[in-house]
Amino acid sequence: DRARVRDDLRKEHQGIERKFHEYKGYLAEVHLSQVLLNGQNSTLPGKFFNSGRDVAVPRFTYVRHRVRPGSGRGREIDVLGAAGPDQWVCQSKWTVGKKAGTDVLRHLLSQAEFVREEKNPQTIRMWLFAHDGLTREAEDFAREHGILWSARPEFDALLRHLGLRTLPDLG
Repeated sequence: DRARVRDDLRKEHQGIERKFHEYKGYLAEVHLSQVLLNGQNSTLPGKFFNSGRDVAVPRFTYVRHRVRPGSGRGREIDVLGAAGPDQWVCQSKWTVGKKAGTDVLRHLLSQAEFVREEKNPQTIRMWLFAHDGLTREAEDFAREHGILWSARPEFDALLRHLGLRTLPDLG
């Protein structure tokens, strides 16, 4: 009896942890959207995006969450913004205690390719929020492929810069 109760409690705890992890990711997605919307028609300092160049944010015709440009595994885009011939493909990885690697960036590249195939944009801008940042190899990969990225400190600074509320401390 006790073993079954312990097992049930463990499963319930795992389910709650999974839901909490999903909630953190969604919360970061909402903040990504707010940055795009509040930053429209402005040029933001590159330091917020780990870029040596400032980043021009266009006026978006739409910003959507959890877009599926096609069927199949891994096709859901966390945030997709359209600004005329330009598309922004944004991904959120709120993982604490582990830096994002090149696998996450390769996935973002493949999502951008889905958008390129479906919408034929003139330009695609890729941006990743990675809570604990990127591995050294991933930083090089991002630079090589023009991927913008923000770790928690840069992202919170960007939110403050735009007059938005920073991410909560959720661990």
